[in-house]
Amino acid sequence: MLFRSLIFMAAHYAGHSHLQPHLGHMRAQSNMVTETIEGIETVKTSTAETQILNRWERLADSSAFASHAARLAHGMAQHWASTISQMMTIGALILGVYEISIGNDVVYTDTNARYLIQGEIVDLKTGINLTEQRSNDLNRIRWADLPLNDSVKVVKGKGTRQLAVFVDPNCGFCKKLEKSFQQMDDVTIYNFLIPILSPDSLTKSQQIWCSSDKAAAWTNWMINAQAPTGKTDCSTPLERNMALAKKWGVNGTPAIFFTDGSRIAGAVPLAQIEKKLK
Repeated sequence: MLFRSLIFMAAHYAGHSHLQPHLGHMRAQSNMVTETIEGIETVKTSTAETQILNRWERLADSSAFASHAARLAHGMAQHWASTISQMMTIGALILGVYEISIGNDVVYTDTNARYLIQGEIVDLKTGINLTEQRSNDLNRIRWADLPLNDSVKVVKGKGTRQLAVFVDPNCGFCKKLEKSFQQMDDVTIYNFLIPILSPDSLTKSQQIWCSSDKAAAWTNWMINAQAPTGKTDCSTPLERNMALAKKWGVNGTPAIFFTDGSRIAGAVPLAQIEKKLK
């Protein structure tokens, strides 16, 4: 049996009773649907897959499920999934286990949709974390959608290679990552300031952005602990950066994005970053 990925796209969720008005519109917009169930649109499935989808149809009317979905989507907050735009096969991995994607979260269920399984699936033969791999695929961005002018740009060497990082100036792991970056060459780093840790993070972000040399102010603070002294009243992109971080499910710093749209969370080893940049 194949894993089926139920890709839940955002629909306004303000109480389960508000779900129904969206269904007719979503059905009207779909050109590829051959089978429709309540709250879900999908391609034609096998008998077993139809049974599980029908089970999820009944669960869609369950306030308990709606509440759980809302909790899973915490951080993306007032939206939860109500339709499937397409069904994707990711391989014959585990008999009778199905993957459900809700916002940025991946959970699992059984063929009868009785049990909801939260956790990670790891292939012990290859060592690959299948849940993490799938989550990364779902969370890919379009590099072209990054507003690079809203970042503190740091160029090392020719700057041919590129990456973007969502950072807080008071984030210890961001400072650790910045120290790793000092060992790199031929890379351009776009630092998107998101002051999420404290009021002082906001002040420092403003001062760094308002400095005459943003890159120097950023590096001096993160590497040399030389506090920025710039103004705080210039126009900044901080609110836009925060909104973008929320849209893309960035809930912590640092969060690294690569030109292929993939991401890595945390201050990972430099070798891992270099491998992604090759």
